[in-house]
Amino acid sequence: MKAMLTCRSLRGAILTSGLLLVAAWVVEALATSGMFPAVTTGYLSLALVLLAAAIFSATFLLSLLPANARRLASCEH
Repeated sequence: MKAMLTCRSLRGAILTSGLLLVAAWVVEALATSGMFPAVTTGYLSLALVLLAAAIFSATFLLSLLPANARRLASCEH
């Protein structure tokens, strides 16, 4: 199975990663304000950060593949 990245899927992966980081920040802010139990929300925010990093890393590694690199070279930024 080939992992094909397009300009649209690359953009979507980066935005998803960013939104997960923002969600982790919001959850952590809610935890420190005392609205939710700190331990539960701490683990949730950690999971969100790790998931964001995994998506970002996988996208980066897939974009390094030669076929994807050639396809992504024509993306308009």
